[in-house]
Amino acid sequence: MYHLKEDELFDALGKNVRQVFNPGFRIFSSLLTDSRQIKKDSIFVAIKGEHFDGHEFIKKSLENGAKAVISEKPMDRAHKNMLKRKKALFIHVSDSLKALAAIAGHNRMRSRARIISITGSNGKTTTKDFLSALLSTRFKTVASQASFNNHLGVPLTLLKISPDTEYAVVEMGMNHRGELLKLAVLAQPDVAVVTNIAESHMEFFKGKKDVAAAKAEIFKGLKPSGYAVINRDTPYYSYLKNKAMRRVVSCGKHRSARYRVTEVRDRKGEYSFLFGKRGKTKRYHLGIPGEHNLCNAVLAMTVCCEEGVTGQSVREGLSMIRLPKMRMEIHRYRDGITVINDAYNANPFSTDRAIDAFSRMEHGGRKIMVFADMLELGKKSREYHQKIGKKALKAGIDIFFCTGKNARYSSEEFNASARDGRRSCFIASKTALAERLSRVMKRGDAVLFKGSRGMRLENIIKIIWKNESKKQD
Repeated sequence: MYHLKEDELFDALGKNVRQVFNPGFRIFSSLLTDSRQIKKDSIFVAIKGEHFDGHEFIKKSLENGAKAVISEKPMDRAHKNMLKRKKALFIHVSDSLKALAAIAGHNRMRSRARIISITGSNGKTTTKDFLSALLSTRFKTVASQASFNNHLGVPLTLLKISPDTEYAVVEMGMNHRGELLKLAVLAQPDVAVVTNIAESHMEFFKGKKDVAAAKAEIFKGLKPSGYAVINRDTPYYSYLKNKAMRRVVSCGKHRSARYRVTEVRDRKGEYSFLFGKRGKTKRYHLGIPGEHNLCNAVLAMTVCCEEGVTGQSVREGLSMIRLPKMRMEIHRYRDGITVINDAYNANPFSTDRAIDAFSRMEHGGRKIMVFADMLELGKKSREYHQKIGKKALKAGIDIFFCTGKNARYSSEEFNASARDGRRSCFIASKTALAERLSRVMKRGDAVLFKGSRGMRLENIIKIIWKNESKKQD
């Protein structure tokens, strides 16, 4: 972040400040919410989260060299004595998250870096990583870490902006109306990207139109000179375009897309394709499986073209990109078994696309799928899970393992529709499923894992990895 003087810090915090102890004329070089990462001249902001309370680590942050502490809780006697010894500042605020956002907004406003925000029901993190890789071929670029896309993650990303930053790629997520609006207004992006609209967090929305309305909130933070990049192939393109109230740049396979993708050739999970404006297309290569990932790459390429990054720089960036962890992440065991970990998260759209990509992969053995619940789908959860059972059968999945309260319906639908001897197996215990899978897998088989984050399917992968290692010892 930019160096921050103590008086500037107070200006940013404004009326959020309740009490101050040990003020001075300090200059701060960083702001952190993790006491383990504290370094010299840092500000430590104590955040109370769902699984942790940063206020319990105030002492540790001071021991590690913090020069200021921002806390929702009043200063106690032990902290007061340590603050005196360490010559550190203590600021009691009414809301630590609002304090974090205020400082992040102050940092963003000092910068001339171009801010690109990305939202959508699927592909946010992948598109963010792709775009960051492409921009980094020519510009000093910072981006959201992992999937840090909420009221905590977005401010932390904005605080990564320093005087030499030229681009910041900021992922923005939400599961309720109004959340994206706050993030967009804070970041004030120059470019807003919407990847797609699909059935996600349906527990909190009436339908996909309601999801689209929530995603469209990102446009309300766009600068007057900014523009929107929207996937032309999403059925909600016209709705999003009308909501943007700014210049809109479209991309995709649709004939009317400004940046169009044509002549797509699928070569064993890798893609060759033409991309560009009408009459000015060039051929590119993407060495990553899944047509949904091709869509993510095209969104990133479109932004780059609008920002002046074209040709060889884009090709160089495409050759460097890697999928984020647990997104079509491929592991090959020494006995010829392939595991595809796509279990970071799941909704009906992303699961459908993962099955499509899996069905196109070439290998010598059977196709096995391990499927767990897609969470937060609301009243239609059973219907959505039944459709996945039908999809898995139609896509040629040979063995369909399911676990979770609602994945049971997927297993039942698979078995009810099967006419060729293929069967699905529902196992409630993940440990039991892992042991069964270890016995079933054979040389040449490929196994796809797909489920929501809360289902923790990676734990099954750890068990089978351990079992396979024992076999090889």
